[in-house]
Amino acid sequence: MLSVTRQTKCPTGGTVFALPKGSRTRQVPLSKWQLRRIDEHVAKCSPVSVTLPWNTLDRGATTVRLSIVRTDEEPWYASRFSEGPWAKAFEAAGLAQRRQLDGVHALRHVYC
Repeated sequence: MLSVTRQTKCPTGGTVFALPKGSRTRQVPLSKWQLRRIDEHVAKCSPVSVTLPWNTLDRGATTVRLSIVRTDEEPWYASRFSEGPWAKAFEAAGLAQRRQLDGVHALRHVYC
């Protein structure tokens, strides 16, 4: 199981940690294959401590270890990820990306 306990949000002027959509945490079932891939990634790329305010820019900071960050060790947010690695993956695979169907949001509906 994967525990989804926070997300990054980008209010005007910065980035914050917040509860996931609907203000509730989730448990997502993962296959053994997916768990192995996560373990391999963590072994190759150690999690990075990231400190951000909680929910609003004027709140106290929270530090968590993130397993997937940008090269500058800042957290990804959907629009940048979609324009960067996600778009490049489609290009490398020779696929045309259909924004509404193939965007980062679609990942929440796909389980391997």
